Amino acid sequence: MGSENNFVQPSIPRFDGHYDHWSMLMENFLRSKEYWTIVEDGIGVEGEAVTNAQKTELEARKLKDLKAKNYLFQAIDRPILETILCKDTSKDIWDSMKKKYQESSTSYCARTMEISNKMRFHGEKMSDVTIVEKILRSLAPKFDYVVYAIEESKDIDTLSLDELQSSLLVHEQKMNRSSNSEEQALKASTPISSSNYRGRGRGRGDQARRDGGNKDGRTNNDQGRGKKFDKSKVECFRCHKFGHYRSECYTRLPSDKEEKSNFVENNEAETLLMAVHAKQEFEEQTMWYVDSGCSNHMSGSKSSFSYLNENFRSTVSFGDSSIVNVMGKGNVSIRTKNGSIETISNVLYAPALKNNLLSASQLLEKGYVITLRNGACEISDQTRGIIAIVKMSQNRLFPLNIENVQSCLMTEVKDPSWLWHYRYGHLNFNGLKVLQTTNMVTGLPQIVVPSQVCEECIVGKQHRSQFPKGKCPTHAVQDVTPEEAWSKKRPAVDYFKIFGCIAYAHVPDEKRKKLDDKGEKCVVLGVSDTSKAYKLFNPLTKKIVTSRDVIFDEENTWDWGGQQPTQIFADNEDDDVAPIIENSTPPTAEILPPQGEETSATTEALRRVRRRPAWMQDYESEEMTMASSSSSIFHFFLLSFLCFSPSILQTASSAFILPIRKDPQTSLFFTSLAIGTPLHNIRITIDLGGPSLWYSSASDYNSSSYTPIPCSSKQCPPSSFCSGCNLPYKPGCSNDTCGHYIINPLLDSIHTGDLGQDLLSVSKKQVSGFLSGVTTSQSPLENLPKQSKGIMGLARTDLSFPTQLSLLNNLPRKFALCLPSSPNTNGKLYVGVSGPKPVSEFPFSTPLIINPVSTAPIYTPGDASYEYFINVKSLSVVGDVVNFNPSLLSFDSKGNGGTKLSTMTPYTKLHSSIFKPLVRAFVKKASDMKMKKVESVAPFEACFDKATIGRSNSGLDVPVIELELEEHMYWSTYGVNSMVEVKQNVVCLAFVDGGKVEKGASGVSSIVIGGYTLQENYLEFDLGSSKLYFSNSLSLRNASCSHSSVSFF
Repeated sequence: MGSENNFVQPSIPRFDGHYDHWSMLMENFLRSKEYWTIVEDGIGVEGEAVTNAQKTELEARKLKDLKAKNYLFQAIDRPILETILCKDTSKDIWDSMKKKYQESSTSYCARTMEISNKMRFHGEKMSDVTIVEKILRSLAPKFDYVVYAIEESKDIDTLSLDELQSSLLVHEQKMNRSSNSEEQALKASTPISSSNYRGRGRGRGDQARRDGGNKDGRTNNDQGRGKKFDKSKVECFRCHKFGHYRSECYTRLPSDKEEKSNFVENNEAETLLMAVHAKQEFEEQTMWYVDSGCSNHMSGSKSSFSYLNENFRSTVSFGDSSIVNVMGKGNVSIRTKNGSIETISNVLYAPALKNNLLSASQLLEKGYVITLRNGACEISDQTRGIIAIVKMSQNRLFPLNIENVQSCLMTEVKDPSWLWHYRYGHLNFNGLKVLQTTNMVTGLPQIVVPSQVCEECIVGKQHRSQFPKGKCPTHAVQDVTPEEAWSKKRPAVDYFKIFGCIAYAHVPDEKRKKLDDKGEKCVVLGVSDTSKAYKLFNPLTKKIVTSRDVIFDEENTWDWGGQQPTQIFADNEDDDVAPIIENSTPPTAEILPPQGEETSATTEALRRVRRRPAWMQDYESEEMTMASSSSSIFHFFLLSFLCFSPSILQTASSAFILPIRKDPQTSLFFTSLAIGTPLHNIRITIDLGGPSLWYSSASDYNSSSYTPIPCSSKQCPPSSFCSGCNLPYKPGCSNDTCGHYIINPLLDSIHTGDLGQDLLSVSKKQVSGFLSGVTTSQSPLENLPKQSKGIMGLARTDLSFPTQLSLLNNLPRKFALCLPSSPNTNGKLYVGVSGPKPVSEFPFSTPLIINPVSTAPIYTPGDASYEYFINVKSLSVVGDVVNFNPSLLSFDSKGNGGTKLSTMTPYTKLHSSIFKPLVRAFVKKASDMKMKKVESVAPFEACFDKATIGRSNSGLDVPVIELELEEHMYWSTYGVNSMVEVKQNVVCLAFVDGGKVEKGASGVSSIVIGGYTLQENYLEFDLGSSKLYFSNSLSLRNASCSHSSVSFF
């Protein structure tokens, strides 16, 4: 016998693909070596000030971590080892293995889809087939037999992502059930024999049980084969009772029909009702179930959505502890019995869901009343009465059969199958698939036959008559088009476009002047008969255009019922911006006086004016008429397009639109207003966080329509003061007048003035009774753009510019900004109306939050801030999250922190604790892209050689900076908004260090998104719902704020 100290060393468990079994053995092995705490908790982070004892302990932990890594490396084969060599610690290796081999198929597919969606958003072309192949290649080894089964039984080229997820989920649930079930029968049949009597017993069946055994080993206690077996612990796999096997079961079970009807009765928990819905077969897309335990409307049919935002991602938990991925959020249009179309909003798209769920709680939030009585559920509205009565089914469910509107008029053309269905003039999908699978034509993508039926096809084929048999003199040629049969050449169809869609034709340089548009908006008619070009129709000029340089927008059609006003800008010598003037008749062109001059018919000077071309003077733009020679053509196309033009939100005639320009010296933005009687055109700087409109009357300004607000007036704010003036009366100088604080955020001082009301002219509309602050001093104008006479505040206050215009004209409380990036181009300010598109079509939105502590220079304790803040959760550079203290993104008790939007800050300003790690992460990613770093140029820190940077449609090709917002939304900053050229061939990151918050300070934001980041982004502020809609950089869509005729989305 050996010594007591000699024992067998435990062998290192080798990883064989079964992670659950290996992780248990490996954890036990590492615990025996006293290394498990290192793997579980990690080494720890070394602080700035540590003692010698702490350093010694940290070195010991690092040594243990190296030993633990050594054991893990020995337990893993080389192919897997190569994937984890980049991990620094044993904890990272363990977490990586756990994430790869223990992650569920649903989570892995969701993570893969999230990565692919980001790649698609950044311009990478990835088809569904590529994503399916990637998922199948990279699944864990335990899914190998599932992958083999899918590849053998299904066509990978036609397999959709939803079908793949469903197949993987079914196999995974089957594996979980098989691993959790106890093999009771196998355990019960195992013989329990003694080694002393092995092979000696001869007892057989009843004889052994009757005799009770003998001394030859045939006893019940010592012989397994002759022992009477105890079946009390044996479970029957048929009735699931104990005491007998399945073959011995005579229990009468209910039929399948009875079992289905009683399934819900056996599960009384309300949350399990959702699980029942998820497990049933999806019979009809039009069936919705009213569910009180469902938190949101949900649908598993993608074709039911009239609008779907696929950027939205979330998960839903069911009563059976299963989790389903939510792949989008949108609206479902339904048709009522009277033929009207209603919309179910905020519906979650869950592909794994087999039934449509109508949330009772969400209906209650919308103001509907739900009543359960007499075996029915009544849904009623306070104004329209009872909307629906849902009778209870036998299994105590409330199914509501409603018709989904699946017409191609209600949805955007994004599915390539539907797109080519329209391009081919509603050709049958099976016919399209034959063209694609047999390779009869080139240019066709993968065609998937949808379950949705095109209503236009139904209407068009109602009067179809049978083709007379035997009348055709020729026979059909299999899988060959007539063109190929005749010319032996296979036709190409990739040039097909939808008839009647929007197209932008390029205008050659020789046919336009410097300030003319580079493209004209037209309607697609087809292909020219005389050349290889497209034939287009321009409804504004009433002419046929033939062009090869065309950009198509197949999701939109021409708005034949809307007006197309001509916008004329006065080109003054001082490069001032004049208001937009709507001109519907061509003979005369209005000329605006320069800033500071009064409008007078006798003193008006002639200046260079952009006029309507002479060839357009034959038409009346207001009545949309044309010359007699082409009137019949126009009316034909008018009737054609009215049949299928989708409804587009029109700009209301009472809305206000102002041009915006950028000052090259200060990088601030300004517009011009016409104020007073007579009208004075003055330049006004735009302040997104300003509380009101104020201007200076220090020059020769005077107005006969100006009325000061008395101190005792109800229009005088309670927080104001009473002011007086010893100088002659003029706007801004009067006695017993309501005082007004003149705030310029670029100055440390605060000035005072008078509050008065005067006449305002905006977009050729006169607004009387507009309240504004007026001062006779020029001191508040310091640091503003040249010749600027004041500030237009857009904050959420009662005296702000958009609030007053909306209230005085009964318009919605909303406004939109589109800031230009160049001093030579114009942006837009929309007040009271959405911009080029309705907000429902915006891909990105986030709530506007309120800082509970005021950030104004003068405020009363307890006042909240009136500036605009958004909730930023994190910052990342090319997907890598920047590490900093996340509490900086929230407000503290003094109002410090958070993220603010500002047009008075030229460049985005960051707290030092955010700025430094962001710059480090950006420089690291830039180095990976071979960008050469050069010497810094104040106030910027990270500068690069422009020659080492590539170009893209979003400006310079640099690392993308993303701000993660609420509801999984991302504000992405590309090169056009993140890099500024400071000198020749030198560009810098357009972010500056805002320092740290001084002790005792309040209302200091951690992140201030400046004007350079906001420019060329469409921003819509809906003050009613307190929400911000944004487009991200318009350059990604080949658009800009200066081209108002281009549809942004």
